[in-house]
Amino acid sequence: SFGYYAGDVVTGNDNTFNGHYAGKANTTSSYNVFSGSYAGYSNTEGAGNTYLGYRVCVLATTANYNTCIGYKAGTLISSGSSNTFLGSNAGYNTSTGARNVYLGYYSGFGATGSDNIYIGYVSGYSASGDDKLYIENTKSNTPLIYGDFTNDFVTNNGRLGIGTSNFGDAKLAVAGTVVANV
Repeated sequence: SFGYYAGDVVTGNDNTFNGHYAGKANTTSSYNVFSGSYAGYSNTEGAGNTYLGYRVCVLATTANYNTCIGYKAGTLISSGSSNTFLGSNAGYNTSTGARNVYLGYYSGFGATGSDNIYIGYVSGYSASGDDKLYIENTKSNTPLIYGDFTNDFVTNNGRLGIGTSNFGDAKLAVAGTVVANV
């Protein structure tokens, strides 16, 4: 441990705490890497986590196997496990969701649920539910690409080209030929 009150009460094994109050409440957890002021501050029993950045997963207590990187990523997570949040404020409000992947600034910021993938700037910002895919760069509830893993369904909310970049007014173009103009 390195930093003011970093890993102050450590009884677990193989932890690395670096930064002001990083891993402060740690009691019995093991195999964690917390780097940054207040990173993993409330962690007591969560194991196998990697938290890098200021106030990353600051409220996580028993969460396991999370990777949270970026300013305030996963800030309010408490017990959700196996999440990957990369980007400033990514997964900020996700408290108990599991197995989510949020990539991008504010991606999944206010999202709820488990088994979701949100990719892009503010993608899935306030989405709810489980097993969803959002690829977008706005707060839109109709992302450019939307998927539902439960029903094996994917939709494109824009133009789709296969082997072409020439759409004209078409919604679907294949190798330069307009297939559908809906």
